[in-house]
Amino acid sequence: MLRLSHALSLLALLAALATAQDKYPDTFDQLDMKALLSDKARIEAAIQCLDEDGDGACRPAGKLLKSVLAEIVKTDCAKCTETQKEKVGSFFAHVSQHYPEQMKKLLDKYDPSKEYRAKYAQKWAADGIKV
Repeated sequence: MLRLSHALSLLALLAALATAQDKYPDTFDQLDMKALLSDKARIEAAIQCLDEDGDGACRPAGKLLKSVLAEIVKTDCAKCTETQKEKVGSFFAHVSQHYPEQMKKLLDKYDPSKEYRAKYAQKWAADGIKV
């Protein structure tokens, strides 16, 4: 029979495992953001990927980002690792500063009610994302 302390330890371990599984895959964790952000063609391709309805032209990292972007906007990247938060934030900060019209289109697509722009505006602005 399990002792109470063993049972509590097992529950804590299971909770930790469940929490770890609530993160996004590490597909874009290794992405070199400096190289990406210095390559206008790659940035524009990523924006196009996120904006279009299909994902045939998307690279693997773009495809993954596109599949979770609505949730990322809704939750302010709650399931992101710290690395993912930094990379997603730097990408959208760059897009919002250098491609403001495309950023507006993306925000309109992934936050049509503007609810999350209002909710996270200060946090996003602190990260350099203009909404």
